[in-house]
Amino acid sequence: MEKIYIDHRELKFFVESLFVKLGVSVEKACIVADCLVCADLRGVESHGVKRLLRNYVERVELGLIDMDSDPEIVVDRGASLLIDGRNGFGQVSGVYAVKECLERSSKYGICLASIRRTNHMGMLAYYALQIVGENKLAIVLTNAAPSMPPWGGREALIGTNPICIGVPSRKFPIILDMATSQVSKGKIILAASRGEEIPLGWALSREGEPTTNPREALEGLLLPLGGYKGYGLALMVDILSGVLSGSGFNGGVGAVHDYSRESNVGALVIAVDISSLRSLEDFLSEIDEYISKIKSVKKAEGFGEILLPGEREYRVQEERLKRGIPFSTEEVKLLNNLAQRYGVGIALGL
Repeated sequence: MEKIYIDHRELKFFVESLFVKLGVSVEKACIVADCLVCADLRGVESHGVKRLLRNYVERVELGLIDMDSDPEIVVDRGASLLIDGRNGFGQVSGVYAVKECLERSSKYGICLASIRRTNHMGMLAYYALQIVGENKLAIVLTNAAPSMPPWGGREALIGTNPICIGVPSRKFPIILDMATSQVSKGKIILAASRGEEIPLGWALSREGEPTTNPREALEGLLLPLGGYKGYGLALMVDILSGVLSGSGFNGGVGAVHDYSRESNVGALVIAVDISSLRSLEDFLSEIDEYISKIKSVKKAEGFGEILLPGEREYRVQEERLKRGIPFSTEEVKLLNNLAQRYGVGIALGL
C-alpha cells in the first residue's frame, strides 16, 4: 500500500488549525495537537491523529468537551493536590498536572496530582516524557471506559486502564506505557478501520468466542493482560485514577467515541525528584550500567537484540523526525475531508 510521509510540523499545524477553527484557544489547540502528533511520531498510532482527531473534533462540536474550561486546583496539600479538569481536554489537564508536579517535586521531593472530571488523556508517555526530561521519575495512570470483564465475569465493567512509568537515562528515556488489557482498544479500532485482522488472544466476540475480527472484538470483550494479573492491575488503576479523584470508575467512564455523555475520566500523575534521595549523577551512571547488563544477556532463539521499554518507540521517533510520519492515501483523504468540512483552508500531503 502506498504511503504518504507527512512532516510532524506540518501535521501539528494542521491539527492546531482545525481546533482553532472550532473555537479552541491557540494554547489549548497546541497542547492537544502536540500530544496526538507525539504519539504518531513514536509509532503509537492507536493514540495519534489518524485515530483520535475525528473523535475529539466531534466531541467539541457536540459540547461534550468544554473547550473553554481551564483545570482548577480544588485541594492543595503542597506535595499532593486534586485537580478538577472541569470537562476540558484531557491533555490540558495532564500538562497542567505535570507542570505542578515538576515544580512541587523540586520543593518536596515528590508530588502527586489526582485529576477528576477530565477527558481522554491520549498517550500517557507524552506526560512521562516531560517529567523524565527534567531527570525525574514519572508515574502516570488513567482509567477508561469499560471493555474488559472482571476475572471470571462475562460483562465488560473495567477499562483498559493504562500504566506508564518513566525513568531518565543518558542514552534514551526508559518508558513503560502499557494497557492492562492484552492490547489497547485503540489498536483494535485502528485495525477495524484498516480492514485488518487482530491476533488471537486479544479479545472475545459477543458470544464469548476467541476472534480475529476487530469488529467482533469491539462488540465483545477485551482480554486482560496475563489473565487475573492484568485484571488486578486494571482494577487498581481504576481505583487510583477514578475513585481517589472522585471521578468516574467501573461503568462511570464514557468512551471517546460515545457521544451520549461526558467522559468523566480520572487520572493520577506522580513526579519524584531523584536528587532529593541521592546523587543524580550516581543514579544515571547506575542506569547506564543497568542498560548495559540488560543488553549483554545471551539472546534467545529468534532475537537479535534485547530492547528496553520505550526503546523501540524512541527509535521510531528518531526516524520519523527525519523522514516524516507515514499515512495511507485513504487516511490523508479522510483527514483532508474533515478539514474541508470545518472550513480549514489547508490540506495535508499537497
